[in-house]
Amino acid sequence: MAYLIRGFTNRDIRQSLYKKGAESAKSRGKMSREFSKLRGHGLIRKIPHSRRYLVSDKGRRVMGALIETKRKIYPELAAQ
Repeated sequence: MAYLIRGFTNRDIRQSLYKKGAESAKSRGKMSREFSKLRGHGLIRKIPHSRRYLVSDKGRRVMGALIETKRKIYPELAAQ
């Protein structure tokens, strides 16, 4: 929930996704490319004059729908 208020950085997401090797140049570049794709589709937006991003209104709708679909179609995955 804190990410909705203060935003998130590349480092925050890498540390939650890649437990080991989160500081490698390869993981930094990979995450930057993913952020570029998300920004291109309008799912996240950059906070001006910072290195932080926020989930856009469109992003909340799309990601919420995807999470709900996953929960309904694959309940065994949602339970984990």
